[in-house]
Amino acid sequence: MFADPLASVTYATVAQTLPRVSTSGSKSVYRKSDGSLIMTLSHQSSKNRVRSMARLDRNIDTDANSILDTGCGVYLVIDRPVTGFSETDVVDQVTCLVGTLTASTNAGLKKLYAQES
Repeated sequence: MFADPLASVTYATVAQTLPRVSTSGSKSVYRKSDGSLIMTLSHQSSKNRVRSMARLDRNIDTDANSILDTGCGVYLVIDRPVTGFSETDVVDQVTCLVGTLTASTNAGLKKLYAQES
C-alpha cells in the first residue's frame, strides 16, 4: 500500500500532501484538503489480466455548488496479462512512454494537448 499521506506529490513545482480519504478493496483515493488535487490508485483483476491505474484529477473550482465543469483528469493504465511480463518489462514500457512524452521540455505532451497524433 502507498504511504498515507502521499507526500511526494509535486504539482507545478510545489510539493503537495494528499491524505488518504478512502480505501475500498484494491482502490485508494488521496485528496488535498481543498479538493484541488485528487489521486486515485486502483487495480482490477480478471481471470487472465490485471489492470492497474494511477489517476490525478485537478479541479480549479472546488465549490461543490458550482455548475461549471472545471476538472481535468490524467491517468496511466497498465493493462497486462497475469503472466508473461516481468516487473522490469512493465517498468521499461512505462518509462519509454513517459520519456517520449516528456523529452525536450515536455514537447510530446504539448503535441498531445494540441491534438497531434
